[in-house]
Amino acid sequence: MTYGLHIRDSALAEAAEAIEFYEARRDGLGQRFKSALELTIEGLLEFPSLGLEILPGVRRVLVPRFKYRVFYVVETDRVVVIGIYHPSRSFSDLPRRLLDD
Repeated sequence: MTYGLHIRDSALAEAAEAIEFYEARRDGLGQRFKSALELTIEGLLEFPSLGLEILPGVRRVLVPRFKYRVFYVVETDRVVVIGIYHPSRSFSDLPRRLLDD
């Protein structure tokens, strides 16, 4: 089965912040993070049950070589990315994000 992808606006904003953060630390590092994030999300489309289920219906996968985690849910025909978090940040708002669209 082929899954579609939906990335919530809040997750897109978090990804953009992370890219800017890494790019400010070292030239080109933001682009490397972006590439690693894209590969991680592509992997979810191929293997949506890959991530650890941390809440009912909510899965988490790590972005290789970076500390960020991608939180997502698998629907009938799509993967929905609901958050992209650094571990220093609380992800206590995930249940609320499940209600957003």
